Amino acid sequence: MARRIEKHLKQDPGRFFLDLDQPRALREYLIHKGLLDGEEQVTLLEKPGEGNMNCVARAGTGKRSFIIKQSRPWVEKYPQIDAPENRASIEGQFYELVSSDSTIRKALPDLIFKDPHSNILVLEDVGESADYSFLYNTAATLQKEEITMLIGFLTRLHLTFTRESTDGYITNKEMRQLNHEHIFIFPLMPDNGLNLDAINEGLDEVAKTYHGDSALREKAEKLGKLYLRDGDHLLHGDFYPGSWLKTSSGIRIIDPEFCFFGPGEFDLAIFTAHLIMAGEDQGNVRIALEQYRCESTLDPEIFFNFVGIEIIRRIIGVAQLPLSLDLVQKAQLLKESRFLLLDPDRSVFLKLLK
Repeated sequence: MARRIEKHLKQDPGRFFLDLDQPRALREYLIHKGLLDGEEQVTLLEKPGEGNMNCVARAGTGKRSFIIKQSRPWVEKYPQIDAPENRASIEGQFYELVSSDSTIRKALPDLIFKDPHSNILVLEDVGESADYSFLYNTAATLQKEEITMLIGFLTRLHLTFTRESTDGYITNKEMRQLNHEHIFIFPLMPDNGLNLDAINEGLDEVAKTYHGDSALREKAEKLGKLYLRDGDHLLHGDFYPGSWLKTSSGIRIIDPEFCFFGPGEFDLAIFTAHLIMAGEDQGNVRIALEQYRCESTLDPEIFFNFVGIEIIRRIIGVAQLPLSLDLVQKAQLLKESRFLLLDPDRSVFLKLLK
């Protein structure tokens, strides 16, 4: 990674690259951008949590702290995977676009500063927090008030910011292309090179059934085209437990870097798929779906298709989760997900909308 940074610095010496081992360089950058006065020192520089896409740091001066987020031309957790380097700037556009709605803005960290040249965002530090990934491997469940908040956020986002009502139209084509590859294509590719047995012994053999399923691949291809099509509603784009922070003041939503205007079913399906994989009580899932349906329209076929493909890609794709499921449970989820895509009447999940 150091060589890649060096290469980019040679191409553009004026670009700043965040380095958690270089608080002095960060201080100079922040002073230059007018974010610190000359008396403040960066006395704290640390990772605020485990991230996937970006280089993220918490910076503190003793007087205040904030979050620095930089997107690079690669995925931070997987440097071998290239990624659109302007994704932080797109995320900044999302914050600016929704700032007119006080309810949505309250659920997000405040945007303090945006540097499109270096693809850096400076965001409010919401304090000590943890994302909701604990749902995957503990007996914890979402409380009803948490479900109400999360679905309320999605509903308001989708209905308030539409193609017709919003001046700024975000397409985010490059990030969608990256996501498209990892959701709809790569997990179902035969011989994709992913060693699933290293994740769960026996999972490679289970995955072969889906790699060889031409009908499933064809349906995934059609669904992928729908995902790539521009739509009418502003989406968060990655609405799963890793994008929800549990703070002392309630849930805060982060990382809308995959945002775009598309079908509302996609955001809701990602939410639902992850609750299913986390073993969330189906009564809670049904409450969430009923709340969304009371406020907005929902195409059941599109919704369930997106649920199914998200489960498949999370079990046999690159973007793995800390699931507590054994091989039998994963195999059953894959089977049910195939039903959602090809034969939904046979899926036990269909009753979630009854």
